[in-house]
Amino acid sequence: DLASHFYEAGIWSKAAEYGQRAGERALILYAPRAAVEHLTRTLDALTHLGGTPPATVWRARGQAYETIGEFEQARADYERALSIARQTQDGLMEWQSLLDIGFWWLGHDYAQAGEWFRRSLDLAQRLDDPRLHARSLNRVGNWLVNTGRAEDGLHAHQEALAIFESLQDKQGMAETFDLLGMA
Repeated sequence: DLASHFYEAGIWSKAAEYGQRAGERALILYAPRAAVEHLTRTLDALTHLGGTPPATVWRARGQAYETIGEFEQARADYERALSIARQTQDGLMEWQSLLDIGFWWLGHDYAQAGEWFRRSLDLAQRLDDPRLHARSLNRVGNWLVNTGRAEDGLHAHQEALAIFESLQDKQGMAETFDLLGMA
């Protein structure tokens, strides 16, 4: 209610703040249409304030659009999040956006998905972040297994597992074991 009232009143800073919170909450509560509405208003309020909306808002709205089957709008928002992440040199958001776009492509062109997952792997290596590296290895590995290159995929998963084990990351190890089991 506060987000809507601030938006209607043209109190843009509060509309943006409460709109983003309402949109993110709507996503958590599996209300993607409400999330799209709140996040669209948030983007509009931020435009009135003259700043560049953060990549997180574009990403969240992309997730909501994808959930309701508005795939082209989702892709556009994911690409916008990627562009902003690159402009602001936010490596983590850039990496996440590459994965988001890769997952988006899984339902449209499997070869394209692999390219985006490889880009996330390249970026994780440049960022020198072992967790991101391992997570990207798992995405690439799963893609390889599903495209008939099981041996290469298994190698990627085993490399990811070794990284997660060295970090004592139990969640990462569990996710990797799951992918290894499917492979």
